[in-house]
Amino acid sequence: MKKITGKVVSLVLALALVVSSFSANFAFAATKSMAGVVTDTAEDDIYLCNGGTGDREIDLNDFLAANGSGFNMETKNHKDVDNVKVSSISHISGDRLVSLKLRNNDDDAYLRLKSSTKTGTEVISVLFKADYTDDDGNEYTVKASQKLTVHVYDKDQLVLGKKDSNGVGKGVDELDDIPMTAGATVEIGAFVAQPESEDSCYAVLTPAHKIFLSKDKKDYKDSGFTLEVTSGSSDIHFLTEATVNGKKVFQDQFDDAHMRAKDVAQDVNGVLYAVVGKLNSQNQITGDASTGNITLTAKKLVQDGATYKASTDSDEKYTLKAKIAKKIDIEALKSYNSTDSSDARYLFKKTVNNAGKASDINYTIRKDGKSILDGFTQFDGNDVNLTDKEIKFPTDTDTVTVNEDVNIKKISGKMNKLTIGDCNVGEVDIDNGEVTIDEGKVGDVTIGDDDSTKAKLTITNGAKVGNIDTTDANDNEESINIDGATVGNIKTDGDVEIETNDDDHTVTVGEIAAAGKVTVNADEAKVSISALKAADEDAEFTLYNTDNMELKVGKIDFDYYDDVKLNLGNEDDEDDIFTGTIPAPINAADGSIETKNEDTNVTVTGKVDVDTISVDSDSTITFKDDVKAGTVDGDGTMVVVPGKLYVKESASSTKLKLDGNFAAGTVAFKADAGNVDVDDFDCYGFTLEKSTASNVDTFKVKSVSFAGIQINKTSANIAKGYSETFTATAYPNGTTIPAGYTVKWDLDGGSSDVFSMTTNGNTATVKVNSIDSTFASQNHATLTATLYDADGYEVEDYSAAKCEITAIAVPEAKIDTTNDFSLAQGASYQFKVTSTTAPSFTVGTPGAFNVALASKNGNDYFYKITAVGKVGSSAGIYLNGAKVCVVTIKAPAFTCDTTKDVTVKGSYQVKVTATTTPTFSVGTAGVFKASFVKKVGNDYFYKLTSVGKVGAKSGVYVNGVKVFVATVG
Repeated sequence: MKKITGKVVSLVLALALVVSSFSANFAFAATKSMAGVVTDTAEDDIYLCNGGTGDREIDLNDFLAANGSGFNMETKNHKDVDNVKVSSISHISGDRLVSLKLRNNDDDAYLRLKSSTKTGTEVISVLFKADYTDDDGNEYTVKASQKLTVHVYDKDQLVLGKKDSNGVGKGVDELDDIPMTAGATVEIGAFVAQPESEDSCYAVLTPAHKIFLSKDKKDYKDSGFTLEVTSGSSDIHFLTEATVNGKKVFQDQFDDAHMRAKDVAQDVNGVLYAVVGKLNSQNQITGDASTGNITLTAKKLVQDGATYKASTDSDEKYTLKAKIAKKIDIEALKSYNSTDSSDARYLFKKTVNNAGKASDINYTIRKDGKSILDGFTQFDGNDVNLTDKEIKFPTDTDTVTVNEDVNIKKISGKMNKLTIGDCNVGEVDIDNGEVTIDEGKVGDVTIGDDDSTKAKLTITNGAKVGNIDTTDANDNEESINIDGATVGNIKTDGDVEIETNDDDHTVTVGEIAAAGKVTVNADEAKVSISALKAADEDAEFTLYNTDNMELKVGKIDFDYYDDVKLNLGNEDDEDDIFTGTIPAPINAADGSIETKNEDTNVTVTGKVDVDTISVDSDSTITFKDDVKAGTVDGDGTMVVVPGKLYVKESASSTKLKLDGNFAAGTVAFKADAGNVDVDDFDCYGFTLEKSTASNVDTFKVKSVSFAGIQINKTSANIAKGYSETFTATAYPNGTTIPAGYTVKWDLDGGSSDVFSMTTNGNTATVKVNSIDSTFASQNHATLTATLYDADGYEVEDYSAAKCEITAIAVPEAKIDTTNDFSLAQGASYQFKVTSTTAPSFTVGTPGAFNVALASKNGNDYFYKITAVGKVGSSAGIYLNGAKVCVVTIKAPAFTCDTTKDVTVKGSYQVKVTATTTPTFSVGTAGVFKASFVKKVGNDYFYKLTSVGKVGAKSGVYVNGVKVFVATVG
């Protein structure tokens, strides 16, 4: 046996080190994890069926995430993933019905029933995992989850709902609200649940064939089910067939040949027919149905000797809950004809004849004391009363017109055009249509059913509309136009156009989530939008305004989509510029910001991270915080804070201006090494020098020189009766205006009745004398400072400096709290108001809160409110006459061991429990002395000592709230 020599030992150790190195490298290259999102779900519910023996299961991957199923999972920045599969499930709520079994190295996921007899509903969370490789070759495991509701049927149970089953494992939909209109018909699906096979627990719903409708029958000669209305309205009646002799008929109206309620049930083939309305003893309808909830109960028939009877086992009783609603069925109205002697279904008390309207496809709703359907008569011979009701229109409807002053609950159905005037409509939910809302007040609007439907919506003239959703329509047939209206949130896959063509009507909109183009033009009146959010990579936002008209956007979210654009100014018309301030887009690393048209001048607040910034010629974009961009291009001016710009890829010809003070040696910007040169930007008033370290190029100011003039502000709001002085100085700071040069001031735009200006060399004072309440554009002006030489000629080598000025009615003030909140009774809250002049701070409801100016520091005013009113009362908080929030008084943030009046002989101890130190006091002086005893945890102990005469009384207060009255004993 050979011994291991030193050289061999060295080799072994070297090999060990190599292996160790490989292990370290392998660990470094390991797959990483990242969070993903499920953007589209194939199914939110799964329907299973028990029964049988052994392990019965279904392939959950195939059900939820199969190709072509409509399921979509992606990374949070919308990159496609591969090899999606179920990883695990977890119980959220309900019965515990299922478990998950993974096989084949976890590639297969099978959902299994825990019991062959148990039924019920369970909500589970399904965790998916998938593979993703980024552009740099890094591999990731992406994980995302969705909720899934599991329904387990009993084998052979009756399932009731809409007449069409959704397929294997997909159940049946619940019934829509049933119209109250006399003669309206309902089709109810009746199915029997079966497991798909001995191995599969998918529920398969096959048409039920034998349904007995008589609730009085006890002995049946056939198996099947009984069905009856067991609670709620009795004004729903089952039909023996869909039609008899061409007319719809009711249970018990015809002879046994048409009955399903006698000894032998006829084949219903999965559909039960019903009609609603008041029914007399002759089985004739005499009026509309009563509204309310109803319960249909089915019982399984079990053999009892030679016959069958309804089972008394609760597991063999099945219910369907539905509702007869305040809903008008136009199709039923069109069938009324009291002059048709061959139709014995109805008993009319007056002449009713809508037969001439049977072919109508155009409808008008008007006000005549109440909201009525023009030209139609309801069952009692009177006008069709639509007030506070839903109206369901037939699928062949062409136009519906809703006139002024109408008040209806809902419009549903399918139509080509819907026009709503100055009226109230609670909701619009239609499958198809072009909708115009002019002046009216409408709740939520939903348009669209599938890719064959269109959804075009126009809202004008001060109309007020709730949330809008058109995402179920064809993407190419969706459009929303808003001109001077108030709208809630918008969800659409199409385009949105917002404008204000009338200075009488502003626009206020919630969040707009769009997959297409959103164009916003604040022309004659202001526009306010809570948020713009991209819903696809093709989303594009365009903002522009006239005469600096106010255009506010609270948030801009690209939602990680590639290629989303934010256009500032409208490239389709060179006169459509944008001036104003916007928030920096978030989640926008692959998107772009582009200025369009000469004179566009925009300020961006917040940190910016985008792929491209493009600045059009003679436009200006100013960034107030960090800016990270892949590419910067265009011949316009980009203003940044020194040291806060980072360029990743390239810069080309853009004029770069530094905001604020800087000098030689100041860092101007940084870039990825080798991608930007010192002359790629057209530097305004300075030159650059570059240094490189750690793959980053740092560009510092090399020298500065006079480049023009600047005004101390780029925008200002001046209140009526106030003035502000502006100063023009040399740019950059530290340079001087050349000798002999002078500054000339101009105030362009706006009304001379609103603005006046006086100048004195390098200063100009602008005063606001009035507010034009008719034309908002007259309250905007542009202050310009231009350099002239000693001969009186404009020096064109230097750009003019500008400041946008807006006249406002009251001094501008900002408050730190704008959301509604609750304040404990007796507690206080402090507001911070920032204003250049003393603001007006008031509370709307008297007696709810005490208000005091706590302190003032410079332009900051601190106001304290104390809740002294009753619990549940509330009040608006007003700043300069405008409501900023509502504060509601809630129960005190303490408990006291004494809440009833007491008599004190000598002394009495009180315990107060609170998370913070309370205030403890007595109301009437000279009756009791209050003193602190001790603190134990959150318990505070106080002592009352009587010092007044016997019989004297005083309220005892905690945090300013009276909790009891003490009497000297």
